[in-house]
Amino acid sequence: MSNLINDYVKDVLPSFFKRYNIPNNVIEVVNKDIETRIYSLLIRWTDIEFRRVLLTTGLEEATFYEPNENLELRCFVVVAIRNSLFENLVSNRKAALALGLKKSPIPETDVKTFTQEAIKHFKCIDFEKECNDLTIDDSKDLYRDLKERYPVAWKAISELGKWSNKAQVFDSLKYTPLEIAELQQTLTPINQKEKMRVVEIQSGIDEKLDKGLLEILMRISLELQPVFYTDCFKMLTRNIDKLLKVIEYVLRKECIFMTSNFYISNGYVSKRKDLLPPAHYDEDVEKNLKQFNGLSQTHLKAFKTLSNLMLN
Repeated sequence: MSNLINDYVKDVLPSFFKRYNIPNNVIEVVNKDIETRIYSLLIRWTDIEFRRVLLTTGLEEATFYEPNENLELRCFVVVAIRNSLFENLVSNRKAALALGLKKSPIPETDVKTFTQEAIKHFKCIDFEKECNDLTIDDSKDLYRDLKERYPVAWKAISELGKWSNKAQVFDSLKYTPLEIAELQQTLTPINQKEKMRVVEIQSGIDEKLDKGLLEILMRISLELQPVFYTDCFKMLTRNIDKLLKVIEYVLRKECIFMTSNFYISNGYVSKRKDLLPPAHYDEDVEKNLKQFNGLSQTHLKAFKTLSNLMLN
């Protein structure tokens, strides 16, 4: 095990958490989850496509992380460390209860300190060397089957993962619609005259597809809504399996998955030239919906249509 990884999991994380009087058993659970995510990402670091797909899920957020070190390092901190059970320590009361706590012990204002310390700790790590020296049990490899389970989403994000300012056009993949068991259950009747809905902030790391999200997917399924929009990936979820599942479902329905920064379809993807900061509040979402600079023509056209629907 790398000294940097070992020191981070055994010393740095516990020291940070103990500032907030978090019980040792909770610290152990969160530490283990972060350690597993670090290994699951680093084990394939030299597989550029695999690495970039995972890192791209954190790109919108990592772009604005400090200190301004290597972008892939900052994405690594988002994907392997921030997008972990740490979320349940800083989210809401329901999330805290999942760890046996009465409330979230770490204030949101301290999250920046947490991520800054992680970036500083790992800024000297040789990721390729760590990849060559690592082994991991398949049962603990969190990302091992994502490509096989969500091939359409994977292909689209792998193209987006080139991080090019030019749109990427590629051969679309042909698959039957993805079945989601929860959608087979009875939901609130769909109002066909209702305006297109946007996914709102949900519990960060929870794998559950809640009622609001399922209703949006049902509208996609019934061809009542051609675009799935969330301001940024993290506003939908920090759970990568859940994120890819939703994108897979939308793309197999021949619909568009769009954020304020990304346009994702089965055959065409693009990113905003200069990414917008991910929204935290409703007013941030509205502000981002008014920003049309740096978009490809296809993204611009769709984004303007979306903006008109959402703001008028």
